[in-house]
Amino acid sequence: MKRIFQIIIIVLILGICAYFFVMKDERLPHTSVSVGNMSPDFELQTQDGRLFKLSGLRGKVVVLNFWATWCHACQEEIPSMNELAAAFASNQLEIVAVSLDNSWDEIDALFKKMGKPKFLVLLDQEKTVFQQYGVHRVPESFIISPDGTIIKHIMGTIDWNSDKTKSLIRILLNKS
Repeated sequence: MKRIFQIIIIVLILGICAYFFVMKDERLPHTSVSVGNMSPDFELQTQDGRLFKLSGLRGKVVVLNFWATWCHACQEEIPSMNELAAAFASNQLEIVAVSLDNSWDEIDALFKKMGKPKFLVLLDQEKTVFQQYGVHRVPESFIISPDGTIIKHIMGTIDWNSDKTKSLIRILLNKS
């Protein structure tokens, strides 16, 4: 009896392992987004109903930031993103923050406390853009050159207003 119980446990463990091995491709989005590749285009509606298309920003340096209101690290980045947007107010830099929240109400509540952002905020309710870019954790960001090439992939929080970040953006602007 003890031997049968051990065999059942082993079969269950092997079955669970096999399930996760086979299903891993179903659970994780396939993505070829990496530094040096072209940034995938996407469309999302703005809060006021306008259609935003990433490719419409060609010719500008883009900071594409993935975030959520419940993410404290994401909230910590917002002031430095505002400062970066203000430092490059000449319309050569666009900061696009794509939220994975469920509704605009959550976003509005956060910005009611923090003040209106100086950058574009989009909502990806269906999580299609998150999947398209292979984003698994927030914050996660991509710096995109004026020709649409991904120049830098940043996982985690950074000071967007740092000299290092501003220097990279200036270099990209001078190349265009």
